[in-house]
Amino acid sequence: MNRLKLLIAALLCTATAAVVPAANAQTVHYVGAGSSAMFQGFLVAAANDMASVVGQPLTNFHHWSVKTSHSGGCGGACATIVDNRKAGIPIEAGNFWVVWAATGGVVTDVWAYVSVDSTVGVRAFLGGAKLVLGTGIGATAPDNVASPGLLASGAGNNGAGATCTGGFVNTCDDTTLPANVISLLGGSGAGAVGHAITAGMTDIRAEDAKYATNRALGTVADTSATGVGCAGAVCRSFSLGYGPGPIGKPIKSGIGTSTAAATPVQFALPGFPDPMTSVLVPNTITTFSVGESPILFLVNRTNTTTGLGQAFTTGDMSYYARNVWDQHPCTGSPKCDSGGSPPAPTTRRPLGNLFTGHDCGTDNAAFTWPLDTGSRIPAGSVGGNAAPIHLFIREPLSGTFNTVEFTEFRIYGTSNGNGPTGNGQPALTSQEQNIDPNAAGGNPVSGLTCLTVAGDRTRGIGTGEVVNGVGTTGGVLNQSDSISYAFFSFSNVSKLGTTNTGGVLTKHPQWGYLMIDGIDPLFDNYQNAFGGAGQPAAANPGQPAVAGSPLTWGEIPGCATDPANILPDCKVSGIWGSNPSFPHLRDGTYPAWSELRMLCDTANANCTAASDAAGAEGLVQNLQFDIHNNSLGGVPDMLPFSDAGSGPLSFNPPYGDVGFVREHFTDRLTLTTGAALQPAPTSTHQSNPQVVFQSETCSGGAAPGTPITSPPSAECGGDAGGLIVPAGSAATGVLQ
Repeated sequence: MNRLKLLIAALLCTATAAVVPAANAQTVHYVGAGSSAMFQGFLVAAANDMASVVGQPLTNFHHWSVKTSHSGGCGGACATIVDNRKAGIPIEAGNFWVVWAATGGVVTDVWAYVSVDSTVGVRAFLGGAKLVLGTGIGATAPDNVASPGLLASGAGNNGAGATCTGGFVNTCDDTTLPANVISLLGGSGAGAVGHAITAGMTDIRAEDAKYATNRALGTVADTSATGVGCAGAVCRSFSLGYGPGPIGKPIKSGIGTSTAAATPVQFALPGFPDPMTSVLVPNTITTFSVGESPILFLVNRTNTTTGLGQAFTTGDMSYYARNVWDQHPCTGSPKCDSGGSPPAPTTRRPLGNLFTGHDCGTDNAAFTWPLDTGSRIPAGSVGGNAAPIHLFIREPLSGTFNTVEFTEFRIYGTSNGNGPTGNGQPALTSQEQNIDPNAAGGNPVSGLTCLTVAGDRTRGIGTGEVVNGVGTTGGVLNQSDSISYAFFSFSNVSKLGTTNTGGVLTKHPQWGYLMIDGIDPLFDNYQNAFGGAGQPAAANPGQPAVAGSPLTWGEIPGCATDPANILPDCKVSGIWGSNPSFPHLRDGTYPAWSELRMLCDTANANCTAASDAAGAEGLVQNLQFDIHNNSLGGVPDMLPFSDAGSGPLSFNPPYGDVGFVREHFTDRLTLTTGAALQPAPTSTHQSNPQVVFQSETCSGGAAPGTPITSPPSAECGGDAGGLIVPAGSAATGVLQ
């Protein structure tokens, strides 16, 4: 990539002179906050690609990164988001990276990113929050939060001190974060001015983040779903009870001794007045489409005798728990639950039944393979009944939570997503069902017993906590028979995937991921078979599964760019070879995914590539180009769009490698800022989604306490759970 970029830089020297800051000027090009799914990718793009864009040699580039758990070395959290709109808004901490260029000891260019919930990132950006660094951050050792071998820049190349893990050389974080970098980011500690968040990084649209906030702040118990497995009348399937606003109750982690929490805080969409300050949020803010990423359902298979690690003793000898049914066809089997004699064909929702806490056992129909053919997981050893399953769920402000909620649990029960009410059974299930934050055991949710079978649900705050719950460290260690979910990125799932430790390749069959409705989220098929109709021409080199070894199927991939080539390269070719990446995102058949996005203000000089080629949009374009073109540092965490409409970074704009998008839709229109009631389903599809931010009437009322009782005249912009439609089709209108 760097050779190509140097050539591009030479060809475009005249064109870029007007938009790249002058030599030795000091420019903070980008300060992002939000989704963990893009955290590593943007670091790699900044560290590997920006040198040629700003006209610096790569040896002048540095990077430094730290984890939230390393906060003690900073005299508190190392990197925080501070929202000063109103007293009582909690400070949010997150993983942090910074990349900088220095000439003759003078820092000239800076890029930075702090990883938090998507909704927090959206709120921080739209609410004018700032990045504030911890007191001791300048003396704190880094953590290499991205795989070191992915980063071509850094201390090892320029002779400065570096820290390194995994045996890599010349690619590791600088040992310290220089004082002049800290100064450009607004200082550190109690007296720090901080630096404005210039980009909101999110895996749901801003409209959906607003919707999630209002839903969390709702205080009126939802009684409409009584009789479908709720404990009493408090279903909490819609209004979640963490309000009233504008600052709600902290949603607490239930994992071990964790003190992590996420607090719902009100904000306004662009073009509307802030609910706390009355300042109008600029309507020059826009959404940039970055890519698409699947949700992975992660599973712990250590219990091979009575739990989720059991394997068939006949047939293909693979795991019983290899698939979960989002929509389970049932065509006349005695196990159908539609009633009548014989039972009419139905579509059941067993995955929703699992995560709502109704049936958290291995006998759940979600695990039947391939259909109701008697291939359920055998009864466990708990009183002769099914073995219990331990579910780790995210907080309802999370983009991951909302994507899963509205694509897998809270949908109408047909392939049309959250379409018109005639499309099927209204959505009544939710991960929050039977969770009442005002009752004992409701906040934090820790080991909340399910209604049938002795399984339970536990809340984790952030991707790291739920991944640790299923797999490795943090409160609950390697929890047997556990399931959770996370947006896929090689960074997000690295603790459970194939690893290189000291030059030794280690596979981890005790952890895996599950198909949904028989569709693999990452590869053409679960077993890495090749040849034949509908299968790749050759096996995928980065897929750990071996076609003839059934107990390797569904293992989680890992990648790195390392000298020994022990792991596959973190490039499309290293994972998929000559086959297309993410084949079932491309063909629209995998249901659980979302579009990754960036918000920035086009009035800001560092937002668009036209005004700053090394700014926020420039990072997006370089990241997309790297992945599509199999370039150095193009970590294939996503299926990329092509933001660049023309020029050397452009490929099939605007959709790039994306074949399907989600249609925007309206949903649940009777809402207020402080309380939320669930009316009869009134969701409708709109034929022409708009790029501008839509009416707040979809998300909470024009004014606090004002209910909206009729549909707005235009769709409201949300697409979490929307109908999957071909990119560029008449039904989808424009991108974003």
